[in-house]
Amino acid sequence: MVESFNGRISDTVNQTRFGSADKLESTQRNYVNIYNHNIPQRDLKHQTSIQALKQWQADRPELFTKLVYNHMVLGN
Repeated sequence: MVESFNGRISDTVNQTRFGSADKLESTQRNYVNIYNHNIPQRDLKHQTSIQALKQWQADRPELFTKLVYNHMVLGN
């Protein structure tokens, strides 16, 4: 999954011309949020990453020191 994610980020970065480092960082941050909250993964039984984390937390709360929140923080 990590290699797939890194490939998608690489494709996005290579297809876009950014006017500044801030724009690049903002685009990457937005993509990570979209990926984690909106794109179901076959390896996660067609759940998003956040849905899977919330399920794991419900099943094995002792593995988590922080709650998994269901919110997105988009860059400027």
